[in-house]
Amino acid sequence: MTKNTFTINSFPLIIFTVSYAIGIILSSYIGFINFNTLAAIASATIIIAFVTLNFIKRKNGLKTIAIIISSLILSFSSNSFRINKPYAITNNSLETEIILQKIYNRSSNFQSCIVKEKNSPKKYITSIPISDSTVYTRGDSFYISAEEIKLSGIDIPNNFNFSDYLRKRGVRSRLLIKNIVKTENDEITPVIISNNVENKIDQSQLSGNSKALLKALVLGRKEDISDQTLKNFSDSGIMHLLALSGLHIGILTWLISIVLKPVTLINKGKIIRGLMVIAFLWIYAYLTGLSSSIVRATIMFSILTIAHALKRQSNVYNSLSIAALILLLINPNNIFDVGFQLSFSAVIGIVWMFPLLNSIWRPKFIILKYFWTLLIVSIAAQIATLPLTLYYFHKFSSLFFVANLIEIPAITFLLVSSYIYILLLSIGVEINLLSIIYDKTVNFIEVVSQNISSLDELIIKNIYPDQFSVFLYFLLIISVLIFIGKKNKVFLFSALLFLITIQLHSIIKKHNNSLKELVMISASPKAEILIQDGNNSFSEKDYEESLFQNYLYFNNIKSSDTILNNTFIFKQKIFWKADDEIGSNPFNHRYATIIDNDTKTNPKIIANKYLDRVIYTGYRNSVNKSRWEYFCIKNKIPFHSAADSLFIYR
Repeated sequence: MTKNTFTINSFPLIIFTVSYAIGIILSSYIGFINFNTLAAIASATIIIAFVTLNFIKRKNGLKTIAIIISSLILSFSSNSFRINKPYAITNNSLETEIILQKIYNRSSNFQSCIVKEKNSPKKYITSIPISDSTVYTRGDSFYISAEEIKLSGIDIPNNFNFSDYLRKRGVRSRLLIKNIVKTENDEITPVIISNNVENKIDQSQLSGNSKALLKALVLGRKEDISDQTLKNFSDSGIMHLLALSGLHIGILTWLISIVLKPVTLINKGKIIRGLMVIAFLWIYAYLTGLSSSIVRATIMFSILTIAHALKRQSNVYNSLSIAALILLLINPNNIFDVGFQLSFSAVIGIVWMFPLLNSIWRPKFIILKYFWTLLIVSIAAQIATLPLTLYYFHKFSSLFFVANLIEIPAITFLLVSSYIYILLLSIGVEINLLSIIYDKTVNFIEVVSQNISSLDELIIKNIYPDQFSVFLYFLLIISVLIFIGKKNKVFLFSALLFLITIQLHSIIKKHNNSLKELVMISASPKAEILIQDGNNSFSEKDYEESLFQNYLYFNNIKSSDTILNNTFIFKQKIFWKADDEIGSNPFNHRYATIIDNDTKTNPKIIANKYLDRVIYTGYRNSVNKSRWEYFCIKNKIPFHSAADSLFIYR
């Protein structure tokens, strides 16, 4: 039996890991600091910590504080440079060989994707031109000549920041490809091996939906799953079942252990089998891309496998700490990864809450016990990840427990079948009966998720908590759990205090929004103007199609049915969206003009002496933009390109 009793002073590794993670977060907020300064701070911290810990005896509290402060400063010192180091492009033009790593979307002419240099760790985002309906896959290599430009993007409040997402994954610039030639990739890489497995799946007898789900469950590739199926999984609260994580690694560990059972008959067979299981798990993790959830699960099951082989107890909190620390040491930006946050939150929640919920009722019948365990595990995971789910996905399915009770057994069966199916395919064997059963199981899972997601009134949507609210939600959940476990009234009082603080924060945020008056203008491909007047707004587009929809939901701002005209006045300032039909400039008061990519009229016709600002909403790289920018510089008129940064006027 694994021992999971948690006392903070008993686990210095947990204290160090948590402090190290907080140091990373602090370094991201504070920004870049000179490397020599950081080295001096780190050296001084090591000396002070060493001296302090030497002199402190029998004072656990002070030792804990010393560990926290030391790890915080060391983390900040080591990660500030890694996270915030400015990226300079020394040479705009380059000729190199690239390998396609990840595909984001396809059009008739281009594939947007992440690529890396063949003999370098550098990654880029680019659009690869295609012709004759050619579809390139991960692992394909190309020789290119291209221009490297700095990664940038429009940061619309409360919207997903794709540029920031890429930076945290090591992509710091964009390639504009001028010439490209496909080459042969002769390297044996995880992507190539995964592609071979994917090809075998494509050639199997399974239906299209089954092939897509098999790729997602075994390889972590969700590209072939339809948008509707993904939406059904998301709305029914079972999207986590598609993510490669503990469930997948646990089942794989069990299957490999069964296959290697004969090894235990030889001398020291249990230890040998344990090492072989761990080797297979890490090979699988490597082939699937070493995502944070897979690495976390692989580390945990590796520790559990070793403990079982050596007949020793292991502690899940220490295992989690080791997994988190390894991931953060490899890449500190993992702390900002949604998968990392959800994965660790879910496991911590299950480990902490399972004993509390399990004590409510202990059914004697095996079937009842199985479904009761599934239910409380689902509830624990949902409670632990709820603040993050609301923050990132803005919705919550109230029928998640029903979906999980039905879908987890089906997905578990499907996972076992998936690994067996892949093993058989790899040796050139395909059993028709297994294919039929697999197709029926996939169909059952899709029908259940579709029916649950169709109950739209039971899906709570458009919830937009800010980061401070998420922090308060976690404190509230922790206080309630400690109160239930310890029955200490202090934590009940803390929970009530956090609940009141959440309400007050919401009221203050709403009041502050009521005082805001501003104009926001975005650029192509979705150029849009939004006027906020307190808790009301006016826009060019319908509410559901608005680029600012998240901002409106987040701040509880109502959208007016009134559509903006080409000319409007804000705070006695005239804004005019110019077009090519103008004969002469109609203004004799100071005004700002909004120019898009299609406005080809000569600037001298549109502008007059009252023009005090030009806001360009066309494409970032265009002749029209250059023409207007030159005109503004020559006439000393402020010029703002909304393609480079969102225009905000208060």
